[in-house]
Amino acid sequence: MFYAHNAGPTEYTFVKNMIQQANLPCQDLERHYHSYLIGELNDQPVAVGGLEIYGSVALLRNVVVTPAERGGHLGETMARALINLADKRGVKFIYTLLDDPHMGYLFAKMRYVPCTRTELIENCPESKMPQLKPQAEAWKLDLDFFFNSGCSCSIPE
Repeated sequence: MFYAHNAGPTEYTFVKNMIQQANLPCQDLERHYHSYLIGELNDQPVAVGGLEIYGSVALLRNVVVTPAERGGHLGETMARALINLADKRGVKFIYTLLDDPHMGYLFAKMRYVPCTRTELIENCPESKMPQLKPQAEAWKLDLDFFFNSGCSCSIPE
């Protein structure tokens, strides 16, 4: 059974190692660590994902699944768990940067839509991700639309 929980202080090294092994940026990890989740499958940590939260907007970043568990929809499950976390923290819009064109299908399925990088930068001005991923496409999710369009999610408390 899959379960997502808030990343605890003792799990910091695991989260950082997962992100580094996926060749994703770790900048500002400590600053945003309170908005990271760890996904466990059969009591084994197999996924991580995090948000940068800026008031009513957030930037989804670093959704990573262990190589052995890829292809089983755990990345989508983690992304949905992060949507739920964002909603609980009062976020209205989630932005993300996609540098893999194949990921657009997954995010469109969750009701994300392309937006301009300028919009993302204006709404998440403190984030370093746009500079770290200069070729990535910006996408946005309206949480009200997500939850009112029958595309909901839930994670255990």
